[in-house]
Amino acid sequence: RRGRQVEMNASRRQFLRESLAMAACATPAACSAEPQSGSGGGPSSERSPVARAHRPKVRTGPDRFDPAVLDTMLGECLKRVTNASDAAAAWKSLFSPKDRVALKINTLGGKGLSTQPAVVEAIVRGLIGAGVSERNILVWDRFNRELIRAGYTINRDGKGWRCFGTEGDYEGQMTVAGKIGG
Repeated sequence: RRGRQVEMNASRRQFLRESLAMAACATPAACSAEPQSGSGGGPSSERSPVARAHRPKVRTGPDRFDPAVLDTMLGECLKRVTNASDAAAAWKSLFSPKDRVALKINTLGGKGLSTQPAVVEAIVRGLIGAGVSERNILVWDRFNRELIRAGYTINRDGKGWRCFGTEGDYEGQMTVAGKIGG
């Protein structure tokens, strides 16, 4: 399939920050980090680090994960990718207390095929450990009903990190802000 090529001119910190948000969509799979050649067609021939984690004891049941094992897996991968001495330093190299972080997850597939809440919670714990305020962390997808079906608790205004669908956040009328073409 042919698609449009994207040029990557992001800093390492920016790339990792955005990639971590995407990691929420991955199911956790020993941690290895190897440079991978990109096929994005950009002008750079630099290799981007990719980390993958696997721990046999991460699942404690069909829909249950061990939070400590998830934290270790994520921390080990971030250490490898950032070359940090420990997981806390890795998180702090990517995020600071002034940051606002939104994790776009995918819950369309329901409980079995969606971004696992336990993985998102591990990412949130890492962000909080890096100093990001809970109120500056948002987990979102299209619809509240899909989030609920995938095992998330809706929290639009309560204490802690926020999680909600955006179905009610659009204007009823289209707004035109300019012209395209002649």
